[in-house]
Amino acid sequence: MFDRGGNYAQIIVRVGVERCSAPRTFCAFGAYSVEDEKKLLVTRIVSSSTARLTGTTQNRGIMLLTADEFKLFESAHVAWSDAEVLWKRLA
Repeated sequence: MFDRGGNYAQIIVRVGVERCSAPRTFCAFGAYSVEDEKKLLVTRIVSSSTARLTGTTQNRGIMLLTADEFKLFESAHVAWSDAEVLWKRLA
């Protein structure tokens, strides 16, 4: 969830992989900004279910940004593996 005030919250649940050492759920909240020229989403993590990420800043590549969809690229150093993440507006 992203709000107009520059705050975000996310919960990511990994499904379908039974034998993996990575946690099944990741949660974080904090502040965000968009760097239009670089096509980046910059998140500043205030708190996270992964303690080492609390207080860090992360950059994610923006692949698509419309009024209803937001598609990001997450590299392997952020997520469990390279991934494309699609957010959709709920009406």
